[in-house]
Amino acid sequence: MADLFLIAEARGPKSADVVFFHGLGGDARSTWQATKDQASFWLAWLAEDIDGLSVYSVGYEAPVSNWRGSAMELSDRAANVLNLLLVKADLGTGEVILAGHSLGGLVIKQLLRKAADAAIDRAEALSFIDRVRKVAFLATPHVGADMAGWGDRLRVLVRPSSATGSLIRNDQHLRDLNLWYRRWARERKIDHLILTETKTTAMFGMIVKPDSSDPGLAVDPVPIDSDHLTIVKPVNRESEIYQLVRNFIERHTERPVSHQEKKIDAVKDDTQAIRENVDRLTAELSMSIADREALVGDLARVKAEHGGTVDLVSGFLETMVGRKVAPEQFASTLFKIAGDWKSAGEKIDALSFSSNLSPRLSTLRDQAKVAHQAGRLDEAEQFLAAIAHAEIDALERLEDHDREVQEEIRLRKRGVADTKAAQAAVAHARLNYRDAAVLYGQAASLVASFDTENRLERLIAQAGELFAQGYEFGDNAALREAIELYRLCLALRPREHVPLEWAATQVYLGIALETLGERETGTARLEEAVEAYRDALQELTRARAPLEWATTQNNLGIALLSLGKRESGTERLEEAVSAYREALKERTRARVPLDWAGTQSNLGVALEELGERESGTARLEEAVEAHRQALKEQTRDRAPLDWARTQSNLGAALGVLGGRESSTETLRQAFEAIRGHVPLLTLPNLGNAQSRPGEREIGTETLRQAVAACREALKELTRERVPLDWATTQNHLGNALTRLGKGESGTETLTKAADAYREALQVSTRERIPLQWAGTQVNLALVHVALYNKDHQLSHLDAALEAADGALEEFRKTNAAFYIGEAERLREKILAAKANLTPPRPPVPN
Repeated sequence: MADLFLIAEARGPKSADVVFFHGLGGDARSTWQATKDQASFWLAWLAEDIDGLSVYSVGYEAPVSNWRGSAMELSDRAANVLNLLLVKADLGTGEVILAGHSLGGLVIKQLLRKAADAAIDRAEALSFIDRVRKVAFLATPHVGADMAGWGDRLRVLVRPSSATGSLIRNDQHLRDLNLWYRRWARERKIDHLILTETKTTAMFGMIVKPDSSDPGLAVDPVPIDSDHLTIVKPVNRESEIYQLVRNFIERHTERPVSHQEKKIDAVKDDTQAIRENVDRLTAELSMSIADREALVGDLARVKAEHGGTVDLVSGFLETMVGRKVAPEQFASTLFKIAGDWKSAGEKIDALSFSSNLSPRLSTLRDQAKVAHQAGRLDEAEQFLAAIAHAEIDALERLEDHDREVQEEIRLRKRGVADTKAAQAAVAHARLNYRDAAVLYGQAASLVASFDTENRLERLIAQAGELFAQGYEFGDNAALREAIELYRLCLALRPREHVPLEWAATQVYLGIALETLGERETGTARLEEAVEAYRDALQELTRARAPLEWATTQNNLGIALLSLGKRESGTERLEEAVSAYREALKERTRARVPLDWAGTQSNLGVALEELGERESGTARLEEAVEAHRQALKEQTRDRAPLDWARTQSNLGAALGVLGGRESSTETLRQAFEAIRGHVPLLTLPNLGNAQSRPGEREIGTETLRQAVAACREALKELTRERVPLDWATTQNHLGNALTRLGKGESGTETLTKAADAYREALQVSTRERIPLQWAGTQVNLALVHVALYNKDHQLSHLDAALEAADGALEEFRKTNAAFYIGEAERLREKILAAKANLTPPRPPVPN
């Protein structure tokens, strides 16, 4: 259970309470001591050095391992501690400052989230969050810590506790909590102190990396020359750590304004214009002293002319204006009253009121009219004032009610948006990405008018679903929509305000641009993708965000590889290999095994592409090894789609390598064996089916492994599930079968290869993915040439020429120099073969 310990009471009148929360493996006292000596317990120093400050420390079970005790999940622990704070009478008034070390910082954020939720129904929760003005995060892992991941991998030995489990790096719940806290803290203008460790511990290294200790708030983190443990153990009052915390607590902040005070201020502002209108109406209906005096004087003169007495006129006017009027002012006052009398009466008649209050106010209006007509102006004024006050009171009540209604509407809209997001998650799980995108879009629209951050989250999610639709189902229109959404989010999330989130959006944009660029003609999209990744790397540096930096290096490698495939040189391909190897410096197998495997597989693809353009087998062997390394983590049970894609890429690399395994002498003998029968076309292949200069007679065993790898991949990469991956793997299968079939006497294997290419072309259409379509057409042309070399049917050369012509046309649109040159040479050799053909001799009769 949790306990709240009073460390020191305030000296003099209390102005604030500071509450400290310890981290994993700590407790309420020893965490905050440099030595076992009580004199080093620096929390007590704060109360001695700061007038009016009470200091508390919260203690709770938070063992690293279940061998040393048990611990609550983060959410349960936060609820437990919140209730402890709310029932503490001494914490019921004054400013509240919260400070957390490591896990303690996460407890604070979760506690505040629960308090915000409870504030709707619990006055003490509302009071608590209204008084929280400062929060200090001391080496807090806002997106998790690596040590928690080690515990997860060593589960049998370490038995990590629930508290340790809460700290797993990149945990989605921690990311969600941090996004919520950013919005909440920004709206409430919370003051922050963020200290980050810069040294490693002897056993675990740096526990909270710089990227995780930065929650992404307006204030920059302060790096401290300490490790994860000593950052909360200042040895004396001159220590930088103590000075920073003390100054943070002491510095002035504006008195917190309660929710009710804000509501009252808003009502005052909104009703000011109404009050001014009522004042103007009252002024029109009420006569000034000068006007009344003039009217009384006029009346006096009229009465005198008709034999009236001064006393009579004076009494009449006194009744009208409420005081005595000098005789010389009788006439002017009388004429003034007479001139405005009719106008005032018309204005009283014209008064209208809110429908729900009109019976009461209509009565007051009638009473004012009667008093006015009877000359009882004071009484008329009183009735009119009552009407004005009643209308103002009604307006204030309506405005209060309207605000409550509006807040309820906002809450309900958020609730509907959350429901839409949950629906979207279900649709995503069923691979209905388009439906999920629509639902996220609806959720974004619901909160657009009052919650920009929430809207941004939904828009990013919507773009992600559109990307998934485009990536997995070849829907290029969906990719274009995703790109536009990401660009909108970049405009709404400027770099100068939220640099890390801006950089993350640049990465998302780069992925979408790269995916679409691979399918379109030209290289503009791919160049934009490279630029987006390089922009992102200006903020996602290795020092600041090592894993995000590595992910972006990996994505940069993908875009460079796509560009390199279209260029005649190898510069871009070498850059891609370098980018992947940079990524592997942080994407280690021990740290992020599946990410490591993904980058290994990507490295294998780049090495294979380089190997196909070079003589020898060194690069190809490296490529095969990279794919096999990846499969150590990308098992079929753990990551079936990644396993299948890597199997497919392994099959492609093995297919190329298998074509170079035999000796030059064997190849020469093969030439001699068939030269006297039909013209042999030794043609270069393209794409993943390439056969480069120096290719040797088929390495049969390697090619059979390639075929087996592709067929295994197709068990997971089905056409219904991921059509484009299915088509790519069909293409890889065709490549391996083509090479294998060339070394066989019959045509069965080559026919299967042609069937595989035709299967791929059902999905990799010219309209959808022109470049991939062209590559498959080249492969189909090559298999027809191989079939012609077996059965001498001229229809195979015609089919090969048709396929080569179509491919060349698309390559020219793309301006892909490397592919254009290869395709032109292929076409020339097919034409030369057709020109050199001689009609077959008729059979000689027996």
